[in-house]
Amino acid sequence: MIPQEIIDAARACDVREIWLRLGLPELPNNGALISSPWRSDSTPSLQIGGEKNIVFDHGTAETLDAIGLVRRSRDWGFQEAIEWILDRPVTGGASTTPAPANPIEQLASIRCWSVAAL
Repeated sequence: MIPQEIIDAARACDVREIWLRLGLPELPNNGALISSPWRSDSTPSLQIGGEKNIVFDHGTAETLDAIGLVRRSRDWGFQEAIEWILDRPVTGGASTTPAPANPIEQLASIRCWSVAAL
């Protein structure tokens, strides 16, 4: 079980920063509408950030915090998403996200880039 303070710390992370770390499309000003990267929409209907620190899709009424954003983008489980956001294991056991072997691999993992791209 993941302690609530760790879950809260992951949820408190800036969704705009998480969005960029995930390599999703460049963001406009906070709160401006953009097109969803997960579905086709003829009119931009996705808002990111704001006072609530969420991603909200007006087309589907889906609300995502930082954890939900990672899970939606990567199709990962709850613990994997939290570990990726916080960049560390969150329980006493081994991390479900393997630790990179060297600093270049670690940076590539954090930025969601390939090692070759660095």
